[in-house]
Amino acid sequence: MSPQSYREMMEEYEEALLAAEAAKRLAQNVEYADHEDVMKKLGLKETDLDDVEMN
Repeated sequence: MSPQSYREMMEEYEEALLAAEAAKRLAQNVEYADHEDVMKKLGLKETDLDDVEMN
């Protein structure tokens, strides 16, 4: 198996795991907070995040 084929297979596997986790969470009917709710709860504005680096 080529390294590229292996990477593609692993990406598909990881995507399947994420999809299964998402389906499990959706089936639990849990109320989730969206981005705006979290920002409001923490007292943050979008501009507060302008200087934050994401890696």
